[in-house]
Amino acid sequence: MFVDESAANECPADRKYGWAPLGITPTVVQPLARTERWSVLPVYSDAGFLDWDIIKGGFTMELFNEFIELEVLPMCTPYPGPRSILVMDNTPIHRSEAV
Repeated sequence: MFVDESAANECPADRKYGWAPLGITPTVVQPLARTERWSVLPVYSDAGFLDWDIIKGGFTMELFNEFIELEVLPMCTPYPGPRSILVMDNTPIHRSEAV
């Protein structure tokens, strides 16, 4: 099984930078405000998505640990079963004593 969080904002078409011909300062046509961030934390396998959580903002170590404990571990089987290995990257929220 694989776990990896991802994030997006509500208006991905908003841009931080603009362009103009050489020597002319670009002007803002619309406000360049950042929108609210959404994060998704899925667990999936070769069979597809098994479960996920979506929140406004970002995942903390506590929210990640809670997701693993309550949603992922109940689906696991003893090694060498079909759902016995959990693969994740080394982001700081994955480095807790609980995990």
